[in-house]
Parts: sequence; C-alpha cells; structure tokens
Amino acid sequence: MKFIYNNTKYDIDIDDFISVYHLRTLIKKKYGFIIDESYSITDLEGRIYKVDGTVIKNNETVVIKKKLRGGQDMNPYDTDISGGLMNSVGFITAIVSGFYYFKYISALAVETKTEYLIFQKAMNIETYGKKQEGGGNNNNPISTNSIDNINNKKQSTFKQFLISFKEGIQDSQIKKVNCAFDRLFPDQELNRDYDNLSNWNMIATSAIFMTYFLTVLIALFINSVSTSYCGTPNRGLGVLTFIMLLIPLALIYLVPYLVKGIDILLTKINLSSYVGFSNYKLATSNILLIVMLILFCLSNIKGISPMFGAMIPVFMFVFAIIDFILKKTGILRIISRFLGNIITSTEEIPKDKKDMFDISSIKPSHRIKQNDNLPAPECYYRFNIFHSLLYGIIVSLVGRGFFSSVYSANIKYCCPK
Repeated sequence: MKFIYNNTKYDIDIDDFISVYHLRTLIKKKYGFIIDESYSITDLEGRIYKVDGTVIKNNETVVIKKKLRGGQDMNPYDTDISGGLMNSVGFITAIVSGFYYFKYISALAVETKTEYLIFQKAMNIETYGKKQEGGGNNNNPISTNSIDNINNKKQSTFKQFLISFKEGIQDSQIKKVNCAFDRLFPDQELNRDYDNLSNWNMIATSAIFMTYFLTVLIALFINSVSTSYCGTPNRGLGVLTFIMLLIPLALIYLVPYLVKGIDILLTKINLSSYVGFSNYKLATSNILLIVMLILFCLSNIKGISPMFGAMIPVFMFVFAIIDFILKKTGILRIISRFLGNIITSTEEIPKDKKDMFDISSIKPSHRIKQNDNLPAPECYYRFNIFHSLLYGIIVSLVGRGFFSSVYSANIKYCCPK
C-alpha cells in the first residue's frame, strides 16, 4: 500500500488488511516516523480511519495529517479557518502598515537636519548674485531659460523622459514641510500627500512597500496552516518569513551607509561625475525591496503557488492606483484634520496652503500667529496618527482581497489531495 506524509508518497508492504494501530507501528519501524494521536489517517477523499476496529486494505492510499485545535482534525478549507486568518491579516495590516510605511519613506527621504537647507539657500543667493553681475557686463545677455529651451529642443523625447525620470526619483524631489514649535530652525516632516510632482515617487514607493509587506504577511499566515496540515513548506521558512517583515526597517539604517559607500567608491575610481547616490536613498531602498521580494518567493518556492506569484504584480498595480486616487482627492487629509480637531480643544490643525510646503523658507517658531507663518498639518502628531491609521485601514481592505484571491489556490498547491 501507499501513504502520503508531509506531501511525499511512500510505499509499505502489508498483507491483505492492516489495522490503523499496526500501520502506525510498521511506519515507525520502517521509516522512523512517529505517527501518534496528534495525527489522523484518512483516505484520499478525506474520510478518517478510526483507531478502534478500522482496517485498511493493501491496495489503498492513505494520507497522514497533523491535527490541530485540541485534537480535532483541521481542514484548511473550513470557512472558519480562512475567515479567521483573513480577519487577523486585516487587523494587523490596519494597525501596523500605515505607520510602518510612513516611517520607511520619511526616514529615507526626509533630511532632518537644516544645515543642508541653509547651505542651499546661501548658494542660491550667491548664484543669483553672480548671474546679476554677469548679466550687467554682457552687452547681449542670453537668459538661462533660453539656453535650456534650446538644449531641450535638441534632446530626443526619450532622453527628456529619462532626465525627467532621473530627477523625479531623487530624494530632494520629495516634498517636505518645516515644523518647529520651540526651536530656532525647523525640523522637517514628510509632506504626506499634497498635490505635487514628488507624489509619483511616493506612489511607486507605496506600491512596492505595501505589496512586499502584504506578500510576506499573507505568506506567514497561509504557510503556517499548510505546514501544520501537511508539512509544506516547513517551520524553518516560517522563521525566515517573520524576519523578512523586518527587512524594510533594516533598510532604513543600512541604505544611507550603502549610498555613501557607493559615492566614495565612484570618487576613488575617478568617476566623480556620477557621484550622487546619496540623493537616491529611497530609490535604492525600493530596488533592494523588490530584490528581497523576489528572493523571498524563490526561497519559499514550495509555499508560494503560481496563483500567489501572479497576483503580486497585479496588487502592486492596484496599490499604485489607489494611492494615486488618495493623493489626488486628498480625502485622508480632510478626514485626518477633522478627527484631529474634534478630539481636543487645543490649537486647531490649519487647512492646507501651498506656502506651507516651501522648504526654501527657513522660518522661526510656527507658534507665531501670522498668516504667512502657520504650520502645516504634518506638524501635528494627531494629524499624522489619524492619517497613518486611515491609510492602514484602506490597505487592510485591499489586503483582504489579496488574501481571499490566493488562499485556496495556495493551500491546494502546498497540500494537494
């Protein structure tokens, strides 16, 4: 007869009939597998062979499965199990994902020190003065804009696109706001979703980060079921999957050193014209995140079904579309401001104004009540908390759709009958 254990088929010689008890003994003697009361033995249709008085024919194939839930036989196709897992994934995503995402993008793209801004402002003034001086000595001055327009006409459309794309993924293109309530120079906070060109970089980051986060989180839950049910993939990969959830956090601390190292290397090999990776921390981290996602799927090849793999780019596109809509409508800003203002009677979170997002202006404390010196909503912790939580809730709704679309196919792939 044959038996299936941990998704592998084995042969064993018996007489015409054998009892369940003696089959367990024979399997332990020949293969060393301890099939105790924590396992159930079923036929290919899922009917359970009871220990008392049940005999098995020698031409049958039986399946040995691990029991769960207090010794009861666990069927991963039960709606209670799939529904409970989906709710757990949704809850964790709602609570964690928004805060995790904004921590990720802010830590990489937002310059928290003001020295660079002050230096940049001083350089702009100096450059402007030189242009004025040069223009006064030139009898036939040609404006910089005119020269740029001539150069742009000479460039092909594709080259212009590449230049625009290169500029668009720079960290300096991510819009920030200045916040300081007690200090002379302000700290910077991420401009979460105000309408500006840097949103394209943020939209791509959101799609990559959330797809990575949900892929690993969903695999962690589904693989735990299939591992308990039929031993596939295995418990060791469960530990690896949990570690993969911490990869974005690790990149926050590792990528700044990586890009600085690349700049130093390029300088040493006389490629100083290419130095500038320090302005691409977020783009570098996103690429590494995609690489880690691919490596995770390859390392978990027995636990990621073809259906699961096919849905990963689909939901990456879905996240990009949803994030674009959220940023264009600004609905999360409106709701976060409203909720932040009704929970306290302290200083009201102001409405958005474009001059709030001009980081070239170094202002003293925003507590000064002047029309041109109001803080942006991002300067208020209660606004950021509600914004992150609402973002996470929307992601959790998408995650439930992701989970339900891959769960059944993944269980069948890991534990075929």
